Amino acid sequence: MPKKHIAIMTAAALLSSSCSSTRKSIALGLAAGAGTGATIGALTSPHGKGAMTGLAVGALVGGIASYFIDKGLQDRDQNTRRDTLFNLEKHGVFGSELTSGNKSSAPYGIAPAAVNEEYVETHVEDGTKLIEGHKIWTIQESSQWMRETPGRGGDR
Repeated sequence: MPKKHIAIMTAAALLSSSCSSTRKSIALGLAAGAGTGATIGALTSPHGKGAMTGLAVGALVGGIASYFIDKGLQDRDQNTRRDTLFNLEKHGVFGSELTSGNKSSAPYGIAPAAVNEEYVETHVEDGTKLIEGHKIWTIQESSQWMRETPGRGGDR
């Protein structure tokens, strides 16, 4: 089977087995690789075959590289979302100060919700499941409107 057919089938397989944004990334990688490869092939080869060979090789390398780059970016984004979700207190979601809304003669603000945090250790359940250690947050009491107390940030 000619190398050109293998490159086309590989590109088609990569494009058909991915999500829409991955398809766009691979298509861009294929186009950039094909253009670069064709240019280099045309400049380095005295015959017309160099451009076609460069196009095929460039498209293959560009498509494969863009697939792995896109996969790496998706993994990074997933890890960032997971880090943010499981560390909400680091991002100021819990325990924020009482904030004033209106600066009138009777200032009021919103007190943060009372949240209970529990850590579950890594353990084996029924001898068949490994449960990785994780945190569980439970809302004990919702946010409330509170009258601010000077110097204390509010009382419940």
